[in-house]
Amino acid sequence: MNKLLPRIEFVKRNQIYRVAIYHDGVRYSLGHHKDAESAREVQSYVTEALRNCDDFLKWYATNYPSEWKRKVRKFKGCTNVPYNENRKRYMPTITVDGKQYILGYFVKYDEALEVQVLAETAKKDGVFLEWLDNHKKARLEKDRKNCKGIHNGTAPGTYKANISVNNISYYLGQYDSLEAAMQIRLQAEEAKQDGIFTEWFAKNFSDRWEKMQRKKSGEQSDEKK
Repeated sequence: MNKLLPRIEFVKRNQIYRVAIYHDGVRYSLGHHKDAESAREVQSYVTEALRNCDDFLKWYATNYPSEWKRKVRKFKGCTNVPYNENRKRYMPTITVDGKQYILGYFVKYDEALEVQVLAETAKKDGVFLEWLDNHKKARLEKDRKNCKGIHNGTAPGTYKANISVNNISYYLGQYDSLEAAMQIRLQAEEAKQDGIFTEWFAKNFSDRWEKMQRKKSGEQSDEKK
């Protein structure tokens, strides 16, 4: 069941009632009304409509197309969604307080732009870190459901975990339970998203990391001969 609930806010300066809903720290307008009764009617309607809704953004874009387009258009002209040639994906990024954040990799430009716009909106509203935390949790939960990077192990009932970073595959071990394999895979994904995967892997898989470095050093020596 969806826990998103619309709020009614009285704007004293304009003497109007504003209905809005907050999702991932970003405010989405549901209209302005001169009387409280009309605002409550909208609040009740939206609450019921969202009761079994699993995709708020899709619902909002469908039922409030003008507001959604305005929110996207507000940033589209000044928002750059770069294309990562190595990954063959769009890579939305944002800089907040001098630190650059990579918001993910997307095949479709529209999906990348949507994330970019939401991040820009959260930054403007002063709630970027809150939005980022929810964004990362949602991505990790999606990976959990898809069991990304998890494969059957060599022995029955075991599971192997791996992850690809910068086109390099890292083996994360073999585990006796799916939950254990998923847990280490999610930790690796979070470290990757935070831009500290190399440090994380070297710390948690030191023997494997040293072996990879020796192999890399040997290949470089062969190339020089």
